[in-house]
Amino acid sequence: MYTEEQEPPATTTSHSRGWEPSLPWYDRIPKAALIAVGVAVFALAALLIWRLTAPASSVGSAPGGADASGDGAPAAGADACLGGGTQPNELDEAVLFARDNAPLTPAGAAEFAATVWRWAGVAPASPRRAELAPLLLDADRIMQPGWATTPDPRRQVGGMDFVGGRYYVEPGASSSEVRLTVQGTSMADGRSETALIYTHLRSQGGKWRVVDTEGQPEPLAVMQASGHSFEGTC
Repeated sequence: MYTEEQEPPATTTSHSRGWEPSLPWYDRIPKAALIAVGVAVFALAALLIWRLTAPASSVGSAPGGADASGDGAPAAGADACLGGGTQPNELDEAVLFARDNAPLTPAGAAEFAATVWRWAGVAPASPRRAELAPLLLDADRIMQPGWATTPDPRRQVGGMDFVGGRYYVEPGASSSEVRLTVQGTSMADGRSETALIYTHLRSQGGKWRVVDTEGQPEPLAVMQASGHSFEGTC
């Protein structure tokens, strides 16, 4: 209550501390929060640019396509023509050379497997096939069907070629044991077809040996997407 002689009380407006309605919205946000948001946006943009520009193999692939095994040995770079040779007598020497010289790495296992399959797939087969098989294969494996040590009389001319071939190393490979699939071309009496061959190898006495070939090979799509190319061919 006031009289005409009294001045009306001055009106005041209260503001909560820290709120400045006259300032732009971005000046009302703590600087630390703005810096944090900026850093997050920059990191997200950098990740997006990397994902768009990185090679497919660096973005991600199936485990078996990795460039190293579980113990760090390289999987890429296998030579499908270790030991050379294309004729039966040449392949006898080639497969023994591969047995003695293939490194105990996933790549070395792929090299040995490719040479074994070139040796085993040639026709007419070498007369030494039965002699050499025990040096290359596990004794239990030799007794199983499918690894005949005598030539197939129906197959007159043939071979296994890895020109343009690939191989896929399964996860868990090491210097003592490797499971892989090799992709090559099987040729017999003028016909050819793509061959996908599962091969399980173990090192015995410092040399690779084939212990099983009855597993399921990887499909062609996996070989193309995640396998490695053989670097050498005969």
